[in-house]
Amino acid sequence: MSRKLVLALSVVVTIQTATLGKSLRDEANALAAKSGANGIYLGGELTLPYHERLSFTVLRPGSNNLTGHFSKDYLSSTQWRERYDLGDYVRIRVRNGQQQGDFRSAAYEPTIFAQLREAIPPVFVAFSNVDSVKKIDDQSIHGVKARCVQYENPTHGSSYQGEVCFDGATQMLLSWRRQTTGIVCITMCSVRETEWFDYSPYRERLYPRRFIMKLRGKPIIEVSVEFTPGDDLKPPAFSIPQGFEISKPCNHTSAPVRIEGDLPPFPHRINEFEFEGTVLIQARIGVDGRVQDAQIARSPYSSTPSTSFFRGRRDVDSVLEDAVKKWQFEPARCDGAPMVDNVVFPVTVEVR
Repeated sequence: MSRKLVLALSVVVTIQTATLGKSLRDEANALAAKSGANGIYLGGELTLPYHERLSFTVLRPGSNNLTGHFSKDYLSSTQWRERYDLGDYVRIRVRNGQQQGDFRSAAYEPTIFAQLREAIPPVFVAFSNVDSVKKIDDQSIHGVKARCVQYENPTHGSSYQGEVCFDGATQMLLSWRRQTTGIVCITMCSVRETEWFDYSPYRERLYPRRFIMKLRGKPIIEVSVEFTPGDDLKPPAFSIPQGFEISKPCNHTSAPVRIEGDLPPFPHRINEFEFEGTVLIQARIGVDGRVQDAQIARSPYSSTPSTSFFRGRRDVDSVLEDAVKKWQFEPARCDGAPMVDNVVFPVTVEVR
């Protein structure tokens, strides 16, 4: 009997694209540039104050769906406010000049927000020389003629394969599919996909009124979007309330990266069973790279019945949580300076 533990540690939000044929990369960047010029993206943010409102539904088969909200009031790149609500959890961030305030109703936010942030407009796609642009071709996406870029990004022994598709007529973003492969992810590697629909005008630019996020082809989040002019926004509205955690805004950030730490053998009781599954872990990483706290964010074992068989499975959670607390990370950085940050990553376990 062989037993394997597969560790998948990765959080990738932006697309960085590698070199394989400069001409393909140039063509991909030209598509992305047209998309950015026509949509409410980073360039437009600098001159277009707006109110953004999102309502989203987290789809949970076999259970009640969850409804949440996101709002953003944007005056300029140095004055804005955003708020997330889901159940009892609330997070508010305010940027006012060279200060940023942060309020969280709990230490860790729902993991669904990390996925949402990847798809909330404005979304900007950029291809750099870190990845390989493999192919650019024409496809049909929901009946729309699309131009699609297939890319691959090798990172820390793994590979992030993906495909980004743009509307052939409007150049707007239609879909973005990603999958992790390689030595850090051997089984149960999830295929994530986001699709944007129903583009509508906002001051000579376009934004999607709907988008859907999928996991392994099944919808997990449905979102409606609304932009309205922010002409009523004034600088005093962005003062940071008392009680908020104050920090310096970052122009460039980097996420924590694990540099040391393994998982110990599971307790004997675990090894009596055959199972596999992916556990999401949240950890708070200090400026010294040490784990200040870690907890299970989502696990296929934590909600199982109280029998000896399932108690053995739940020991997986305990072992993973204790092990992660001993890991060492390269800390997150804000403009080059170490900072405290939370990270969410999956650990895929297979016992045979």
